[in-house]
Amino acid sequence: MDAAKIYDKMAGVYRNISNGRWRYLNAVDDIIVLSQPRAPKRYLDVGCGDGHRTKILTNRIEPHGTDLIDPSMRMVEKASAVFNHVELCSIENYVAPYCYNLITALWNVLGHVEDREKSLSNIRSLLDPRDGLFIFDVNNRYNLGYGFWNVAKNMLRDLFRLKSGWFSFNFKGEEFPTYLYSPREIKGLLKKAGLEVVKSYGVDYETGEIHKSLFRGQMVFVTRRAG
Repeated sequence: MDAAKIYDKMAGVYRNISNGRWRYLNAVDDIIVLSQPRAPKRYLDVGCGDGHRTKILTNRIEPHGTDLIDPSMRMVEKASAVFNHVELCSIENYVAPYCYNLITALWNVLGHVEDREKSLSNIRSLLDPRDGLFIFDVNNRYNLGYGFWNVAKNMLRDLFRLKSGWFSFNFKGEEFPTYLYSPREIKGLLKKAGLEVVKSYGVDYETGEIHKSLFRGQMVFVTRRAG
């Protein structure tokens, strides 16, 4: 899987695609803002895309410093027109000389990483151990918004290990892979990486309605370093 190739190709229409999901994206942003009792000292946005959404968030939470990373050259070029500290990098390999009070990976960024365990472990190492939060959303293969029977089929496939969480979407005639998680799976990965869940939500992908049940939408997690 080459996330850079996917988003290089999508860069020209990324803003239009984002605008089509504004209710969902705004709802997730509201969760991030409400999780911040005060302005974070340092903020890292993983898989920042064109930087437009990061800018909206920074205007709301007012961090003292903001860093952005993305594996797509075209996205980094766009984000660099908005922010000074944008790096062409994947989260698996990112290093920083300081810790972050807030890290985000939004709109299923973790569905496009090569090594999920390494990515989450690295994010943990980058979090401030005192008050650092990692907030992210991932696509949910048990999302009832996909229809009851589709969810039931996915559960049966998982039960009998007939299919992993890999699916594909078509963009301009080319098939791109993306990973859809189950609630149990993502919680297991977080625990293995040394991250604990503070809060979790299901957010309706069409309406942006926020639910306590993870089966009522895509999954949003507020996490911190365990222990």
